Amino acid sequence: MSEKKQLQPIKVFVRPRPLMPRDDKLKVSKVIRHTEARELVIKSGPIDKKYNFDHVFNENASQKEVYEAVVVPFISSIPEGYTCTIFAYGQSGTGKTHTFFGEHEVDIDSDFENDVSIGLILRAALQLFSELGKLNARTDYTVRFSFIEIVNEEVRDLLDDSNHLRVYDDPLKKGSVCLKNMTKCTVFNVHDVNDCIIAGNKLVSKNSNGGSSHVIITFTVDTRERFSNGTECIKTGRLNFVELAGSQNMTRSTQQRAKDFALTNKSLITFGNVIKAIEQKLQYVPYRESKLTRILQDSIGGNAKTCMIATFSSSSLHIDETVNTLEFAKIAKCVVNCPQINVCRKQTDLSRELQDEVERLRKLVTAARESQGFYVSAENYNKMTQEQKDNDAKIIQLLRQIRELEEHKRTLQIQNDNKNDSFLKTKLFVEDAEKQLKAKQNETKQSESRLNALAARNEEMIRNANRALDLCEKRLKEEAIYYRKYQEKCEANKTNTTLVKEINQTTSSGMKDIQQATYAYVNQQKNRFKYIAEKQRIVRQSFMDLASTIGTFKQLDAQESVKNESDDVTELIIKNIHDNTAEKLKSQKELKDVVDEEKKRFAEINEKVKQMAEETVEEVKNNVIIFGNIQSQIHDNVLSGN
Repeated sequence: MSEKKQLQPIKVFVRPRPLMPRDDKLKVSKVIRHTEARELVIKSGPIDKKYNFDHVFNENASQKEVYEAVVVPFISSIPEGYTCTIFAYGQSGTGKTHTFFGEHEVDIDSDFENDVSIGLILRAALQLFSELGKLNARTDYTVRFSFIEIVNEEVRDLLDDSNHLRVYDDPLKKGSVCLKNMTKCTVFNVHDVNDCIIAGNKLVSKNSNGGSSHVIITFTVDTRERFSNGTECIKTGRLNFVELAGSQNMTRSTQQRAKDFALTNKSLITFGNVIKAIEQKLQYVPYRESKLTRILQDSIGGNAKTCMIATFSSSSLHIDETVNTLEFAKIAKCVVNCPQINVCRKQTDLSRELQDEVERLRKLVTAARESQGFYVSAENYNKMTQEQKDNDAKIIQLLRQIRELEEHKRTLQIQNDNKNDSFLKTKLFVEDAEKQLKAKQNETKQSESRLNALAARNEEMIRNANRALDLCEKRLKEEAIYYRKYQEKCEANKTNTTLVKEINQTTSSGMKDIQQATYAYVNQQKNRFKYIAEKQRIVRQSFMDLASTIGTFKQLDAQESVKNESDDVTELIIKNIHDNTAEKLKSQKELKDVVDEEKKRFAEINEKVKQMAEETVEEVKNNVIIFGNIQSQIHDNVLSGN
């Protein structure tokens, strides 16, 4: 299939890394003077340098912004059969890995569509599968993923480190190379791609000075379109992400450091030489001096669509590396490619052509070996001998070509078998996905039916709710009336409660007064009892004294007294006895009267106390009855209010 050739220069984007916290602590200045969409001005010594690129990102540009500007224009070209390559070039630590792989390792639960930290590779995989899903039903597709690393001119397979990769020229396509034994994993979605990236990153070589290896990730997309006449067209599109090793050592000035850099970064130097040779339009371009440029020959001045992201630090501490990166990006912008669609012929046609070529070469070898001898002159003999030597050399060369073609045929056969197997796996995956989609669609229809039923039920419930709302509003109005009445009853209950509290306080105060009066009366009675007891003791003592006095009286013999004494004396004695006796009897009578009077008074006091106690008890009973009536009335009011 012939395609109209269109020249397309390499697009160059620059992405500055903002100052780091340690730069702020050191009070490091920025080298960026001015930025616009396509223009960058930096301060380099006493002068300012101005650069023009396809796009200049600001320091705070998001991953999504970079992806939409750099990768999105390439995605639609992959199913069409184009090879698209994205380089990341710059000093170590300026954001190459961050740009491609993101801030951190992505797990299975991550949101690939909305996570702002995801890098360009996973974003491209997500959109690529979305684009392939839009292909027509007559087109089959398969996506294979490879992950390799180049360290000191040694190519390593990061998906299977046991494989020994060998780079050789494609005998059927000039300027292209093949990697023998390279692992190509068939992937069906972005999760498979993420798993491969995680597995490969564990084997990537790093040293103490930053990235020392080149990393190449390739998405190989094979599409097979079937036509109505029975023919088919196979196209192979590729999307390469190339993270180049750190370029900071290229500015070292000492000879020893330059020698160390040449030993460890030969491919990076050759990459720069290739860019410069193409920019200067030299006849010889040193692609074969490095495996990196040999593998990516299609992307540098070849038939691929290529762009470059140049990353640099905005810190003035790295001004030399920054200028070197921008100068290199400026040169790369002058490289022009000629993108072409990669159309593969049928394997049967390719095998037939290879077989015909092998048979032709074998016939030439047989004819050269079976030539008949004849007599010739010495001069002709020498000439024929020389021709024979030349023919032998040609035979050896042809035999070598035959072996290479046979080996390439076997390799192509293996690749074709792998491709067919990948197509089959992808087809089975798509068929299974279609079955799941149909099942989901059936579930969706059932869900829609249920949703419709629920919607009808919901409308009915809304109507019922509106009716209930009307009833509630009517009920609320009635409740408002009841509430006002209830408020009035509550106010009355509050008044009654206040009255009850006052009655309780009055009753409590009266009871306290009665208790105090009772205590005072009891104390008074105790004092009276003590007084009476003291009087009784005095009376008993008086009686005892009287009895003792009477006992001391002597019996008088009146006759003897009369006889012995004169009448006056006798009369005086009798009078004394009479007076003494009368006085004693009078004292006893007075004491009895006092006792009787006290008993009578005590009886009166007891009667008064008894009467007062009865009155107090009666008053308390009345208060209790009144309090009970008030409580009953309050309870009835509350019940009637509820």
